[in-house]
Amino acid sequence: MKDPVRYPAVLQKKAWDKTVMYPAYLFQSGPMSTFSRQFFSWWKKHYQYPGSPVKNIKIRLKPKTNRALAHFFIHKKPLQEMLTRMEPSNI
Repeated sequence: MKDPVRYPAVLQKKAWDKTVMYPAYLFQSGPMSTFSRQFFSWWKKHYQYPGSPVKNIKIRLKPKTNRALAHFFIHKKPLQEMLTRMEPSNI
């Protein structure tokens, strides 16, 4: 065992698993919400046929969400204690 403080688990190298593929796609509501079903039917039809070299590869789709404009404008207010402790400026 390595020291968890000096070597956190997040920074440890993970073994490469070549039987799992993680394609990322841009998730959108509406017509693109059926993308995963369409993708898996296409994958099974064109790549998972008997005798295919990639027949045993598992697919795990990773959706990337579109950031709305509101995400860029959200700012949290400072704590009330911080605002009341401010000293007046002598300008």
